[in-house]
Amino acid sequence: MSTLIGGFAVWGFIGWLLDQWLDTRFLTPVGVIVGMALGIYAVVARFGLAAAPTKPQKSAHRDTPPPPGAREETECP
Repeated sequence: MSTLIGGFAVWGFIGWLLDQWLDTRFLTPVGVIVGMALGIYAVVARFGLAAAPTKPQKSAHRDTPPPPGAREETECP
């Protein structure tokens, strides 16, 4: 949460400073939007997206032999 607020505050302040220095009025909202985008990017980069559940892979190699009388599994093409 502080990353998002920090992005708004820091980049909004930078935009405000540039507005004061250049005597414009559009850089503060641009700074806030850039701060929002970078804050969201930082959160996603740190915590990542929700991972989809994966199915376990079938192993082609068995560590133990099959029990006596068990049928062998064959793969179909």
